[in-house]
Amino acid sequence: MIEIKAGMPVRSKAGHDKGHWYVVLSEEGGYAYLIDGQNRTAARPKKKNKIHLQPAHGSVDVTGMDAGAITAYLKEFYRKDQEEKRSCRKQMS
Repeated sequence: MIEIKAGMPVRSKAGHDKGHWYVVLSEEGGYAYLIDGQNRTAARPKKKNKIHLQPAHGSVDVTGMDAGAITAYLKEFYRKDQEEKRSCRKQMS
């Protein structure tokens, strides 16, 4: 399993935000503090249990990014995720 670290993009696997992409602001014990640049900013991160997160390969320095840059960074992961889902559906049919 990939270790979850600050700056890593992650997708929520459980909860009302299932499928939503975040960037890890920090981690503490079994929890990660997440931001998405829209609803969750560095001033108000979301606390989520690490077992409910699926990490993606990549990393970014969140200290120098504003909310718009974080949102743009996450849109790329969302786009790739949707393309992957579409290609899996095509293979299955």
